[in-house]
Amino acid sequence: MTAMRRGQHPEPQDLGRAPGMASHHKHPGCRTLCYRPRPRKHAPHLCVRRVRATRLAFAMVLGVAVSAKQSKAANPTHQEIPREATRAEAESLLRTLENTVDAEVRDVHNAWILAHGVVAFGPKLTASDGRPVVDVIVHDFAMVSHDRSANRKRSRNRGRSRGRSRNGNGNRDHAKTDVEAGVLIEFPRSTKEGIPIEPHRMLVTKALVDAGVSPTRRFVLSTGDTVTLAKLVDDGARSLAFPKTEEDFRGIGWGLLALLMTHELDATIALADGGRSLRDLWLASLAELERLQSFLVEPMRAQRPDLVEKRKQGIFAHTCGGTHLIQAVAYGTAQSRDPAASRRLREQLEILLFRFDAERRIYDRMIAAQPRYAAPLLIQKLKFSGHFLETLALAHSWGVFRPSPTEIRTIRAAVRDLANTTEALRSAYANLPKLKKTAPQAYFDLVGDTCHAIRGLRLSVVAFFSP
Repeated sequence: MTAMRRGQHPEPQDLGRAPGMASHHKHPGCRTLCYRPRPRKHAPHLCVRRVRATRLAFAMVLGVAVSAKQSKAANPTHQEIPREATRAEAESLLRTLENTVDAEVRDVHNAWILAHGVVAFGPKLTASDGRPVVDVIVHDFAMVSHDRSANRKRSRNRGRSRGRSRNGNGNRDHAKTDVEAGVLIEFPRSTKEGIPIEPHRMLVTKALVDAGVSPTRRFVLSTGDTVTLAKLVDDGARSLAFPKTEEDFRGIGWGLLALLMTHELDATIALADGGRSLRDLWLASLAELERLQSFLVEPMRAQRPDLVEKRKQGIFAHTCGGTHLIQAVAYGTAQSRDPAASRRLREQLEILLFRFDAERRIYDRMIAAQPRYAAPLLIQKLKFSGHFLETLALAHSWGVFRPSPTEIRTIRAAVRDLANTTEALRSAYANLPKLKKTAPQAYFDLVGDTCHAIRGLRLSVVAFFSP
């Protein structure tokens, strides 16, 4: 999950070729020359100013760029898939990553990081002040709202006493009641200081549901009222409309999974544009996933991962490579018990497996051509690897993915590749507190994507490695 806000330039993940293989052009909104890959006329640009600033921030924190030895470990000169990791290696990597971000995911001032901590460590995680993280997220960051505008402006309403009695001294008593009917509880996009909370609609709520928090679990709000997780889900759904455009589908994955996990597939959900069938929403998302990944079918069947480029086309335009949409579609497929839908999903998971080799090659080529950009590119590689493992392991746990021996070898190779990537980022991990101040976007990506990698590894060890 990325915390990038609207209006920011695309990360290097959006390119299929290294900057050195590109031509100069003047891009609107940039005061410096940018690079555009040839020969794609409409390929997205790589803003030199942004990437250079990211690289310099890393250099300031780490003192030196990623070493040649580390770059080579994450970037073999040959394009063969890395050797398979063993179960012991996967478990060792899991412990290392858990220890690396354990302190970071307890930050009571950062709901986005806390939500990722719940993804990695589960709902029993405690914050730095001793409170359960799930309680901190809702109490400190959820907002009471009476009105929802199209642009998701949020109103604070903390001073009113709803359903609470006062004692003789005028102080509220300790009895807590549920919020009034018609009051909406939601999470803002960010804090006043610009720290992300929920850049994707229902991201936080989905993290709570996905981590196993019961829908009947009650949380205390900052107003003193209580709210159930089920209400948080239903209120969040009111910010979603039935997707009609590609842009709409880019933000549906988190909310769709939360709804599927808390409702029957044939339920009618109150969305922003009225009551809609959850089954229809799932089927529309499955069809959109097929469309988004259709350009990869031909190179996959030809066994030519080297032909794939990332130009922000199709699924590559989605945050985290569209894996959150894939996860939601997979869960809905498991709920449906529909053999035809299962076959359709199976093909999409095969494409995801093919993408591992294709995307690994893209990042390796870019890092080899421009090693000075290695750090931000390695973080983007970490993003895909962690979400890749998480998605396939979740699909396996839901009973909709039974990998072949060849596919298991690919997944184990992905674990080895993840180990190489995190080893190359060792200096960045060692300097997370400094990185948080000097390159906050890199910090968010590194910690958040490591959390997805932790969950993916933990599930993969059980699913894809023999005891």
